[in-house]
Amino acid sequence: MVPEPGLELAVERQAGDTVLFRGGAAELDLRVLTFPLRLTRGPERIVALIVQAPTAAEPAAVEGAEPPSVADKYGFDPSVHALLISHDSPNGEPAVTLRFPLTFRECANLSRTLYFSHYSIWLGKLRELVIQPVYSELAREFASGRWGMVTNYSETRILDAARADGVIEGRIWLDEVSGQFGSTQDLHYEWKRVLPDGRRERIAWSKMQATWVEILSHGVVEARPLPDYYQQYVESMKVVGSDPRAEPLPATVDEIDLGAELFRVPPGPVNRALLAERVFGTALEDANLVGNIYFANYTLWTGRTRDHFFHDVAPEYYRGVGEQGELRCLYHRIDHLREAMPFERIAVRMSLEALHERGVRLRCDYFRVTPDDGREKLAHGQHVVGWFALTDGSWALAPLPEVFRAAVLARAEGAA
Repeated sequence: MVPEPGLELAVERQAGDTVLFRGGAAELDLRVLTFPLRLTRGPERIVALIVQAPTAAEPAAVEGAEPPSVADKYGFDPSVHALLISHDSPNGEPAVTLRFPLTFRECANLSRTLYFSHYSIWLGKLRELVIQPVYSELAREFASGRWGMVTNYSETRILDAARADGVIEGRIWLDEVSGQFGSTQDLHYEWKRVLPDGRRERIAWSKMQATWVEILSHGVVEARPLPDYYQQYVESMKVVGSDPRAEPLPATVDEIDLGAELFRVPPGPVNRALLAERVFGTALEDANLVGNIYFANYTLWTGRTRDHFFHDVAPEYYRGVGEQGELRCLYHRIDHLREAMPFERIAVRMSLEALHERGVRLRCDYFRVTPDDGREKLAHGQHVVGWFALTDGSWALAPLPEVFRAAVLARAEGAA
């Protein structure tokens, strides 16, 4: 296409000696790009090119600025999702960090803060994330029905609440390898919230132990050596040198202060201060790739048993958004003894260990319900909860309401 004689062009954009002209009529939208060119011989020349206007799908770039992304156009922030690999764990082991936003489903406390059982769900998610380099091989092994990993125990200490508008960073690293075949792995986790200014605050820490097993029959497993490819990967994830900047995880939960102890159940093999028992049915939805009942279900059952007990005592405290206060989990741990399988019924017995001024320490025992209504123990655990109330705009531990205190004491003293 050749411009018509006498066609007027106007400067549309200029960068140094390069000039873009535009002109034409309604039926001819013309752009001419001109720039100087010096060849090996002869004087400097001016080159003029007719260029095509950018289409709607390819907007013209603005000099000195990145073109807006589709995410920017619609107000999304992709940075709230991230996968990071580093050597900044307390002992210098390779650590995997997953950044993600909280969802509505996870903020189920009355105060619309994070409900404790979701930490257990995240434990499993990060445990599978850290094995990403060998995930395909492991998935084939587990899907065969012959091999698996079983959880020996998991625990979480919750230091502060997380809210629905928060962004969480969960970090996992391999701490120790032990056991008869070196197939037991101790995993450590820490959970931080990302503040608007980019700083991080620790809100919880977790630990988990898992063992590689051979599946001998339905629900029966035994520890075995790791396969070679997985052994090599585990070796690569061991300590590479300490990082003095890393904040160590606490070794105990003794710092939990629930105030004065008002009552303690005498120690013994059987806790007779039973507060509640609930039976839960299981199905395929409760299982996983290995085929057994997924470990996080035990935490879900704990929360339901606890909530139903205290709700039945005083349902008026379970309305609204926590104006009268709420129970929050500060620590929970579950030790697994044997495997549960889909379509079994699981009984959860919640007993009192100690009553305090501002909360309770509970014991939970988990049983398989046999066809003759007997009980076969599967696991046992601890569950520490504090009563939180809103005072002067902030949540803090407060005295446990008398209605709950009296109900717990009545059950405990009646069983003594």
